Amino acid sequence: MAARRRGVRFNASDLERGRTYMWRKEFVSILLHRLEIHPNQEVVDVGCGTGFFTRLVAKGMKGKGRVIGIDRNERLLKVARRLAEEQKLDGTISFRQGNAESMPLRDGSADRVVCQTLLWTLKDPRPAIRDMVRVCKIGGLIGAVEGAFDRIIWYAPDDLRLTELTHRWVDAYTKGYAKLYGSDRGIGYKLPAFFSEVGLNRIRLDGFPFVWLESDDRIPVSFRLQEHHRVIHSHEHPSGKSREESERILRMGGMPAREIEEMTIRLYERSKGIVLNPKLLNRDFSMNAGLYLLTTGLKQE
Repeated sequence: MAARRRGVRFNASDLERGRTYMWRKEFVSILLHRLEIHPNQEVVDVGCGTGFFTRLVAKGMKGKGRVIGIDRNERLLKVARRLAEEQKLDGTISFRQGNAESMPLRDGSADRVVCQTLLWTLKDPRPAIRDMVRVCKIGGLIGAVEGAFDRIIWYAPDDLRLTELTHRWVDAYTKGYAKLYGSDRGIGYKLPAFFSEVGLNRIRLDGFPFVWLESDDRIPVSFRLQEHHRVIHSHEHPSGKSREESERILRMGGMPAREIEEMTIRLYERSKGIVLNPKLLNRDFSMNAGLYLLTTGLKQE
């Protein structure tokens, strides 16, 4: 179920899996507070994909109000509708097919217009931001959650070579995406300037960490093991599109093929050992951490 947005490919299952532990419960209430989400509002989620963020907002509205998810890919929207129905949120949420730069919505129709990890995929985010402003009411709020993923921390205390290779991976991925697709993995801290450029006021910036510790007991063992099974499958069945694209991005970003292969093997051996002996998860203190940044601004006359 692959989709393409400005050349960057998305897969429905990967979108949902990658966001499962993106927002810890203690941060969700802060996020909704910063977005000033309240019941009885009309909120638009731009570039909603499978609707993870759409559902998060809808839950914060406690069943009162309306959330509209917009995405250009109908296959992702089909999954989004199914998940909203399964979670009994279809009374609050609706989805429409449309482009982020020309949404099928009236001018000034929404109290809040938000997006999550959309703008980094666009060669130029300004047209999408301008359309978000168009759809927002006077006095309404625009909010964008984007990453600073050119600055990811990764550390494996028992494999410093893997740590070193992963740092190179982060740099190569950032450069490779920019060269192949014109997209910016570090756009999160640049948005306040873009928001000012399109005329928004009271611009604010907030940060939310994403931290993954392999031994963290708050993440179910079954989920952690599933991630290691994915690494093993990718290594043993290397014909998958996701691995092919990932390696292409890394090569374009300047990471030598020998280092890509070495990193792949080290990750494979690590995951294989954990799958064969799941008790190792409780003693695995490898981690990665990144930062999500929320930029908000008000539309005023």
